[in-house]
Amino acid sequence: MMKILSKCSGNFLRELVSEESAQLIRNLNRPLDAAGLGISFGPKVFHLNEDVDYANMAILDAFPGEEVVFYANDKGEKKQINRSVIASETLVLKVRAEVMFIYNVNNNIKNGVPGTVSSFLNGLSVVTAAVETIVVNRVTWPVYNKKKLTKVIGTRTQLPLTLAWAMTVHKLQGKTLDTVEAYCDKEFTPGHLYVAMSRVGKRERLQVVGFNKERLIPVPKTVLDFLQRVNSVPTEDGCKCYRVKISVGDCVLPLSFEYSSDDEELCEKDLEEIDTVVASYLELVTAVDEVNKIEETA
Repeated sequence: MMKILSKCSGNFLRELVSEESAQLIRNLNRPLDAAGLGISFGPKVFHLNEDVDYANMAILDAFPGEEVVFYANDKGEKKQINRSVIASETLVLKVRAEVMFIYNVNNNIKNGVPGTVSSFLNGLSVVTAAVETIVVNRVTWPVYNKKKLTKVIGTRTQLPLTLAWAMTVHKLQGKTLDTVEAYCDKEFTPGHLYVAMSRVGKRERLQVVGFNKERLIPVPKTVLDFLQRVNSVPTEDGCKCYRVKISVGDCVLPLSFEYSSDDEELCEKDLEEIDTVVASYLELVTAVDEVNKIEETA
């Protein structure tokens, strides 16, 4: 997997994708062998929430068992609540449904933790996660006034769960998964495909559907400059090891990232370091751009 990413990432982050890189990605458009990989399901990954919702409900409808519906208790303007709160107005679950927590419930169960609905008890859902099995109580989310951030204008009380057979690329950031089935035909921001592909460590655990190199969105020049400068840094023998300071305007980003060039499999630590470095750089670039805009209008 490391070889695929090293071959492709430098190209599909740019305006033009080589045919070699494109073919490597097209070759990943084949069904995953769930039985051979020893998995019950592989998450489907989309760019848009509407596609995620449709896929989750389609799988739920085809799933055996009786539906249990949880309705939110809303106070305030419904339209504003729907825009501001991640919890659904109507949550439909079944026993054995794959779910994800969308709230920090306790020290073990936090936002983003996956689980499986094991039963229902007293009007609540019982969910089994890797760390523990809990009865999931309802949570109240406040909705704040955009002009007065301390003023609460509404609330939604709902189970802090969402179906997780499918999810957005955004939700995948920083995670390491057993398998990924990535649908990449509606990319709306640079780097989406890279994020989806880099969530697994081996190519047999990755499926890429709908790849079209003509639809890839060019990355901002600042990011390309960053990649070029990182790639030009001398490496130590036997290890691609970077120790360098990257500057954007008058700001300096200390960069420290390393991985073994002989390591075929991406581990969770590698992915976390990559995400942290890229996120830090993009935040810095955004901050500098905002300062430049203010100075230009002054």
